[in-house]
Amino acid sequence: MDALFYFNQGVVKLQNKDRQGAIADFTKSIELNSSISKRTITDAGPDGSTISTNVFDICEGEVNTYYNRGCAYFDLGQYAEALYDLTKIIEYAPEDAEAHFRSGMANYCLRNNAAMRVDVANAYRLDPKYSHEYFLSLFQH
Repeated sequence: MDALFYFNQGVVKLQNKDRQGAIADFTKSIELNSSISKRTITDAGPDGSTISTNVFDICEGEVNTYYNRGCAYFDLGQYAEALYDLTKIIEYAPEDAEAHFRSGMANYCLRNNAAMRVDVANAYRLDPKYSHEYFLSLFQH
């Protein structure tokens, strides 16, 4: 069985509200998927010096796995774990507005208000549907 098998099995469990089972399958998928790789890009600086930048490559499936596991953790009230996974997505896909927005939700639940404001502002900058008003509406009863 490969990473895709466990990912698909986790999606089915998530749809069936088996969040603990989904987390276990997504974790196994992440463990089996060795698609995250680090490479270094080297360029010449304006003064002739060398500038090296580390770049991390991640496959789309890995981003989806972290996203789904983060959602399962969030639904279980495990906000620190959810935040870890959402931060991974932002690290590898910084233009993912929904990841910023959901990270803001996790930070809100953890009472990390400064981080929440940054996340929601980033989400809005990337996609205006993620407004602060929309964010607040999700937490009003």
